[in-house]
Amino acid sequence: MRIEVLLAGVAAPGHRLSSLYLSDPIQAQLRAQTVTAKCLQLAENAADLQLWEAAINLLSTIFEGKMTGKELVEQVHALEGTETNTLRYIAAIGATLQPDLSLRNAFVNHITVLRSLAPLLAQLPGMYRRCIVPFFLSYWQAAFEKQRFRFSAIRLVEEDVKLAQSLPVEQRVRSVLKAIALGLQIDTGVVKGF
Repeated sequence: MRIEVLLAGVAAPGHRLSSLYLSDPIQAQLRAQTVTAKCLQLAENAADLQLWEAAINLLSTIFEGKMTGKELVEQVHALEGTETNTLRYIAAIGATLQPDLSLRNAFVNHITVLRSLAPLLAQLPGMYRRCIVPFFLSYWQAAFEKQRFRFSAIRLVEEDVKLAQSLPVEQRVRSVLKAIALGLQIDTGVVKGF
């Protein structure tokens, strides 16, 4: 249960900060300070204070740019065990916000996060609709707009990304990721299971 609380208490606001970061990094950095302060208050009563403190430090690290994307990916691999899945999730998403991580690596991180969170998100449909879907759609739409030259089948990807916006919410992320996989020449079969 404490993983779900940590996910809701730190990862959900982290996701909203990540979405904001895509359009306004400075505002996201300022809001991250507020979020970490509130999370510190929640952590005071938490059963696992160290886990909360690690998550809070990770949020600060991501939004203050203290680590590169590659260093955050190394953090993901260094954190093992079910107790740290939420930390791995935060680090993986944070890595994709850093400018040194390639689109292919960001795609792999996103697929990994979605696969590992699928069972938990099935129990938290509100979090999926309010946090996961908006972030992934915004992330890939912005990535496509800023780095079109890195994609093949540009018109097809553009059409599929636009089409995803009109699909039922449960299908949007999968649809966008299939379009991105096609454009990055990644096997679209990897977009299954979430």
